[in-house]
Amino acid sequence: MPRVLVRGRMLDARGELARGGFVMEAGRIVEGDRHDATFDLGELVLLPGAIDPHVHFRDPGHPEKEDFATGTRAAA
Repeated sequence: MPRVLVRGRMLDARGELARGGFVMEAGRIVEGDRHDATFDLGELVLLPGAIDPHVHFRDPGHPEKEDFATGTRAAA
């Protein structure tokens, strides 16, 4: 399986968007810098590990059913 470096903008250690990337192999993020190809997404924001970053919690409206804390805990 080829190892692919995926590049774009990511949150850095300060919580700011900066150019960055990660290496993938067989659909999984792997350690190390060695890669066979590069997939550069330019200025798009990378969300490694996020499956569906677009969600609607029930707060405001029905926080007794779900709020940000319980919804993100359930997603994790």
